Amino acid sequence: MREHLLSKRESICQNLPEAIFLFSTPIIRSMARPISTIFNQLIFRRMYWWQVGRFFRDAEIRNQFVPLLYRQFDTIPTARTAFFAVNEDLLRAVRSGTKTIPRLNELKRPVRIIFGASGPYLNKGVAQRFHELFPTSDLFLFARCSTLCTDGRATGGGAPGSVHASQWEMTQDFKTVDSLEEINRP
Repeated sequence: MREHLLSKRESICQNLPEAIFLFSTPIIRSMARPISTIFNQLIFRRMYWWQVGRFFRDAEIRNQFVPLLYRQFDTIPTARTAFFAVNEDLLRAVRSGTKTIPRLNELKRPVRIIFGASGPYLNKGVAQRFHELFPTSDLFLFARCSTLCTDGRATGGGAPGSVHASQWEMTQDFKTVDSLEEINRP
């Protein structure tokens, strides 16, 4: 059982975006936070632009939206404080949440899972795992896009959630169900 939990924890750490790994790993976090603030947040800003930029395939769209997302992230009150707070407790919260996974199959309501298939972190494999966990789910994948977690302001919404970079890169395609590739349940 201990080996199973360790392998779960290792897979969690391996799938984390690099910036989240830096700020959620206790010993590394104690060095990463102060270093990220030097030179008027230059290191943090560059890391943010690199990390979030990886979700966009189209350079023109990336150059338009990453600065916008960063400005929103960095406004006063800054989301930086919340980012650090969430990451401080992330590994413990993930371990705790992992205990509830067996209960997901009790959910009887329909679930629609829409993911980008080519994302560096939230990708086809993660989507298929969710699909396995929710017995009443339908899975749709965008073949050429990734899934980006954001607070929703960039798309005009206000609620946190997952946003597909293709919402900006392939606006018309994203709006039609015909552009989705349904994956049948195993």
